[in-house]
Amino acid sequence: MAFSAQITKDFWPYWRKTVERFGQLEITSLKLGQYDVYRNQLPETVEIESMPALVMFPAKDKTTPYKRFHGKAKVRPIMLWAQEVASLAFDFPNDTPHLDDEQREYPLQHTATRAHTRRTDVPSQ
Repeated sequence: MAFSAQITKDFWPYWRKTVERFGQLEITSLKLGQYDVYRNQLPETVEIESMPALVMFPAKDKTTPYKRFHGKAKVRPIMLWAQEVASLAFDFPNDTPHLDDEQREYPLQHTATRAHTRRTDVPSQ
């Protein structure tokens, strides 16, 4: 598999989770979609340097250049970027918008369990 194809393949799980989280958080001012550049030609006004690419078409400002994401293609950075560049402001309910309630609880439960678990394979001193 070519390097760029592997990058594209690795990106999709994070993109799907990002779309899922925005839906779960009911942020309706942001419309998320995908565009197949292999089947459809991009408009001349959209400049893409590499694939995959995230491009913001702000609701209140359709002038070029459009805002492009240049960060680490993970859920939290994508969500924070979208919040920063969107022309219709929205807020997240907490500082970990990429995590659902269960994921946010797990590290706390796991840490508490480990703190109360005594190792029995180490002799007492």
